[in-house]
Amino acid sequence: MFTPTHLDELAKLIRERSQKVLDNLPRNETFNFVDRVSIELTTQMLATLFDFPWEERRKLTRWVRRIDRTAQERRRRIAGTAAPGDG
Repeated sequence: MFTPTHLDELAKLIRERSQKVLDNLPRNETFNFVDRVSIELTTQMLATLFDFPWEERRKLTRWVRRIDRTAQERRRRIAGTAAPGDG
């Protein structure tokens, strides 16, 4: 899958998708860069690399956030600083 030809095609796809995300950003108004650019581009690339269904790619973001919350709760419990309601 990761032959030189495939990597060249992947690079072209990444450039095209990155340009599309950047071209669709609002002009002269405030927006959430993390959500509109950082998360969107990362999620697009992961969906592409993992051959994940394109229309479901935002699930990847939700899953990572859930894993991160669980890890944070575990660290707090281990450290003995669990907040009320953390279990």
